Amino acid sequence: MNALREIVNAASAEVREAAKRPALLITGLLWPVLVACIFASIFAAGLMRQLPVAVVDLDSSLLSREVVTSLDSIPSVRLERYRSVGEALDGMRSGHVFASVVIPTNWGAHLAARTGESAIELSFAKSYYAIATTLEIDIKSALKQKLIEMLSPYLAGTGGSLKGAQEAVSSLTADVYVPGNPNFNYAPFLLSTLVPCVFALGVVLTMVGVFAREWREKTCLRDFAPGFSVRLKLIGKALPWIAFYSFCAAVYVAWFAGFCENPPAGSVLVWLLGAVLLILSMTAFALSFVA
Repeated sequence: MNALREIVNAASAEVREAAKRPALLITGLLWPVLVACIFASIFAAGLMRQLPVAVVDLDSSLLSREVVTSLDSIPSVRLERYRSVGEALDGMRSGHVFASVVIPTNWGAHLAARTGESAIELSFAKSYYAIATTLEIDIKSALKQKLIEMLSPYLAGTGGSLKGAQEAVSSLTADVYVPGNPNFNYAPFLLSTLVPCVFALGVVLTMVGVFAREWREKTCLRDFAPGFSVRLKLIGKALPWIAFYSFCAAVYVAWFAGFCENPPAGSVLVWLLGAVLLILSMTAFALSFVA
């Protein structure tokens, strides 16, 4: 009980000490939270609009122009015309466009004849995972609807059905182009680990600063009875910061899994416990250098 009381007293003393040091409040409280907010705002999903998409119309028929017009009306798409497939792929490699749509020669004629010998080719730069996934869903949905509309009159004239029009949408094929890390720009993958690591780095730097201050000012043994371990006092000094960063981690988990609707595959409680354990391990890491 005496050891617990001394730890609590050391924690109270640290709170009073921190209140007297504005620089510590800025570096230990404000700055890590500000950095975490900056990262979250940079990598948050948000609404994606007017994303550049390459279109190569090698057919130049009435039907292909209708398809291009339909794609251009998608809010997330900004079409950029390219003369060849090679130029479109070069644009994807350089990051100028995030997807490409290639309408091959005589595509409209094959579509009207329902020969199935020609298909629209789609390519997506999956290294920009969130962007490519958004474009893939939007473009495929728009093309599927447009192809059904275009095929319905032909099938109606031959006694075809809507099911036949849907089956004819097999004239659409997709390809995936992955030049780099497919997870780098995907917010649910990146932010789930990036922001907790910001808090972990913050608690390490703060603890090192607090422990170095104790050593520099020779206050490690102040207000302690003879025979008490310095480590107990340092643990007490760390408790307020552990509580603050654990609270930040809990708020982040609630924001990420709840407000942003990115629930983990398992239990949120396990994720929260993991974040707290990360804070504790980083504190122990800093403590191991001075105790």
